[in-house]
Amino acid sequence: MSISRKHFIKAMAAIAAMGIFRPKKAIASESDDLVVFSPEIALDYAEQFVKNSYRSSAGVDNPIPIVDIYGQPSGYAIDIIEGGGNSGYVLLDTNCPELITTFCFNSGALGPYQKQMSMLKKTLNSSSLGAPCLLQLSPLDLFPYDEAVGIAINTDGVPFKPLRRNTSTPKTEWNDLLIPTDQVYGSAYTITSEGYIGDYWFATEGQIEENTGKYACAVTALYTIAGLTWTGSGFLIDPFSDWSCYDQLWKYTGTTGTGEYSSAGAMLGTTEMDKIGPGFVEFCRARGFPQNQSNTFSPAFSSFQNQVSNTKHSVFSASITRLDGSISGHSMSVNGWACLKRAGLTMNTLSVFDGWYNMKYLNVSYSGYRTTHGTYF
Repeated sequence: MSISRKHFIKAMAAIAAMGIFRPKKAIASESDDLVVFSPEIALDYAEQFVKNSYRSSAGVDNPIPIVDIYGQPSGYAIDIIEGGGNSGYVLLDTNCPELITTFCFNSGALGPYQKQMSMLKKTLNSSSLGAPCLLQLSPLDLFPYDEAVGIAINTDGVPFKPLRRNTSTPKTEWNDLLIPTDQVYGSAYTITSEGYIGDYWFATEGQIEENTGKYACAVTALYTIAGLTWTGSGFLIDPFSDWSCYDQLWKYTGTTGTGEYSSAGAMLGTTEMDKIGPGFVEFCRARGFPQNQSNTFSPAFSSFQNQVSNTKHSVFSASITRLDGSISGHSMSVNGWACLKRAGLTMNTLSVFDGWYNMKYLNVSYSGYRTTHGTYF
């Protein structure tokens, strides 16, 4: 497995900023543009990250290879060990400039491979699989994978194969990824499991544009969450009257105009994904309300499930290639999650306010996302 030399140097610089880091070995390829990303380097990198970001007493072990949707090596899932037991995991992806795409610091938390295998032990004979390996079907879905025969196992214990490589870029539209609620609860799908924060209310795009003259999806997601945030004496804002707060969120998140306008004449804006969380923290601080945040690219589906279980809000952001070849990004506030089944296939979804007019179920098992990002409050 190899990694771009540019990405490798950038990642090394990032980890060096957290503390002293001396890689055990790095091997340049014949092309002089790639560095072999061995299990040893992955362990060393993850160990420095864990000791500097979590606890110095924690260690790492068990680097499990990860392959992409085409069955090609892409990274490692590494267990965090403390006191002889599992204490979380770190996911490394050679396609990500920062290497680390997802991590979990939590005593007793299993890595994605062990977690999946423990769920499948009643329906699957683990001895039938080869050496531990994971197939990353989407940024949020990882499944046990047998490299020797090229077969992965889904959550129902049903085998499936990676995709055949296609030189064309996957294309779709947001409306194709967002499933109407009446379809989910109709005859089209079967809900196998689900969870929700609770009642959800929001101002629509039309109401926002009419009262502010602006619209940006990330600002709308935060404006929605602000209207649902309980301070102890009331909600942080009234989303149907505190319209000036929309402008404040626009400012705190560094949202900028795209130069385009909606059909109603409202100025459209764009927000960098990693500024969504910090911007909301600043907005809350200005209103005298303490608020924490964390955010990550390529978030795990379980991270949103945990937020919902703890009745905490989050924002899912992603970018796609549209049918006309253009790139489109969108951010949505999350109210819940649901695992759906249709024609024998399973799909992980997030219950979201689509940012425009309705609650929808977003297909996060779609493998063609260009970028995914999670912000957690």
